[in-house]
This record gives sequence, structure tokens and C-alpha cells, in this order.
Amino acid sequence: MNIAVFASGAGSNFHSILNYFKDHCNVRVVTLVSNNSKCGAVQIAIDNGISFFHYSKYAFSGKCSNIALKLIEYLKHKDVSMIVLAGYMKLLEPEVIRNYSNRIVNVHPALLPAFGGKGMYGDIVQKAVIDSGVKISGVTVHLVNENYDEGQIIFQKHFAVEYSDTIETLSQKVKAIEHKYYPKVIEQIALGNIHKIDDRIFLKNKIE
Repeated sequence: MNIAVFASGAGSNFHSILNYFKDHCNVRVVTLVSNNSKCGAVQIAIDNGISFFHYSKYAFSGKCSNIALKLIEYLKHKDVSMIVLAGYMKLLEPEVIRNYSNRIVNVHPALLPAFGGKGMYGDIVQKAVIDSGVKISGVTVHLVNENYDEGQIIFQKHFAVEYSDTIETLSQKVKAIEHKYYPKVIEQIALGNIHKIDDRIFLKNKIE
């Protein structure tokens, strides 16, 4: 199965995914898609010989009236079967979601449905976690639909929020979990190790 990773920022999750699947027999990362051509994820793609698609209206100004169709055309050309969002800051267009129904996953730095929705990303999420006073937070992997962070939850991993935690320490805890577990969840979905019951997806295997 060929995977496309979408990222907008530094690319730490993209890097962990690349490393995990580097020598994988059945799953390959074949391209990076980003709205930010100068982000760290793009440099990681260049350094690892991964093709890059700049997905922005500015990149296609005057060339394509519907860039979503251009993206879909590119993904089909790369024979992409699954889209993985890894710090991607844009809402995907309905055309893309329809073409990859139940084949787009995202990782969110909190336990959804709490602390999700438009504008809830990165340090903003961790500040909200601290301000709320909750004692448990974590990471969520979910399918992507047309609304921010509202797709079906597939996997969650939690950790304790300590009195001494700061935005920075929570971010470090989140990244450690994302880097360890997100590639494993992606692998299980890509290999078809899932149950489908009434349009809901469950992982067959427990991930440790």
C-alpha cells in the first residue's frame, strides 16, 4: 500500500513515520503533500528522496480552477491508497474526502472529543488542557471527515497530567506517544487488520 503524508510544520511525525516504514515490505510512504513549501517536513522529504507536492492555491494560481481535483489526480498518479495527516493545518476539501473515504487518518494531541475543533492544534491544545484542570490527557488517532476532529476515533493513548506540567512538558509527552504509536496504527489500517461493523472501524490487534 502506498501512503501520502500531509504536513504543514516541522515534520517530527512525518520523520517518525518515514523511519518506521523505511524497510517495510508492504507499506511505503511515496509522497509528502504540504501547503507550506518552506516547512521542516518538506526538507525532511528532500533529505530522504521523497517526492513533494505543494498543495496551495498560490502554487496553481491561473493554472487550475479546482486544486482539489489537481491533488486527486496527483495522488492517483502516485497510486496512493491512504492519506495520513501529520500536523496538517488545512481542512481537506469534500472531493478529497469522498475519493478517500475511510482511508484518511489524523492524529490529534488530546483525547477527543475534548479539546478538538477548528483552531485547536499544537500548544493551543496543551494550554487548554492545563487551563481546564483535567488530570488525564493523551493522543487520539481518528478517521477524517468534513469537520475538524469529528471523524470516528480509532485509537487513544492517555497519560497523567501532573501539577508541575507546562505546555512544553505536555507537548513532549504527546510527541513521544505520537512517534511511538501513530506509525503502528497506520500500519494496522494499511494492512487491513481492522474490523468494519456498521461503517465503524476497529483495530483487530491491541497496540503496545
